[in-house]
Amino acid sequence: MKEKVWKDCPACGAHGSMVLRGNLIERVDGKGYKPFSVKGLEGYICQKCHDGILTIKSENRLRVEIMENRARQDSARIPASALIPVEEIAKSLKVPRQTVHWMMRVGRMPFVYVGKQRFPFKDKSKKIFVKGQSHKMSDLANIH
Repeated sequence: MKEKVWKDCPACGAHGSMVLRGNLIERVDGKGYKPFSVKGLEGYICQKCHDGILTIKSENRLRVEIMENRARQDSARIPASALIPVEEIAKSLKVPRQTVHWMMRVGRMPFVYVGKQRFPFKDKSKKIFVKGQSHKMSDLANIH
């Protein structure tokens, strides 16, 4: 996807007010999670209202950092019975195992760490999209 060059602010409507800046810091406060900051992001900031839009690369990095941070924190809370083996979720979604690993890596599927390995888990509140179809994480694998 090609990056848009922002010139006019979509928030306040100021013309020619958007400036590309680097070394931005985004503070993330997720409900039920300890807050953390992601540094070194890049985006367009309005010189008038100070609202901003991250670049696509920074948006993707932020999404990955959020998932990684949640996975580390969830590792202490998620019971082993909620973990779904990668092979089973791949079979349920009718995709290769590599696709499941990719979805976890880019922040499109919830996971936890067990040691250094990522494991997807059943989560009633999460939906994932594969091949244009929505799937509830809690319905994917028939694990008791």
